Amino acid sequence: MRELTAWEIDRMRDTVFAVQLDMKCTVQRRTTTVDAYEQPVTTLVDHLTDIPCHYWEESEKEVVGDANALVTQERIVFEANTDIADIDFITSVSGVDDTIVATNLNVIEVIKQINHVLAVIRGGR
Repeated sequence: MRELTAWEIDRMRDTVFAVQLDMKCTVQRRTTTVDAYEQPVTTLVDHLTDIPCHYWEESEKEVVGDANALVTQERIVFEANTDIADIDFITSVSGVDDTIVATNLNVIEVIKQINHVLAVIRGGR
């Protein structure tokens, strides 16, 4: 049996990863303009529509002194080279059956990897 080439391994990773991007989302980008009174105005403009992604929540128990708290972090992953920035706003995430699973998410942090882009997100405008 022959060994796989680096190219074949990369294609296999890409294929497995693409299967995991079973959701779609719409992204808006914050832009700043100046109004008639020379004051900055931030608006949201459409940036990306129906892009493949996968959204999930991670929860863990955090103990501070005698208090216990359940801390939940929301995350979303995209294909490599997707233009996502920490100024973006995800208006909606839909699941495999087009059911909306999350809305109104601020991108807090973007972590770019070789084969994907991971974003830490938080609800709210």
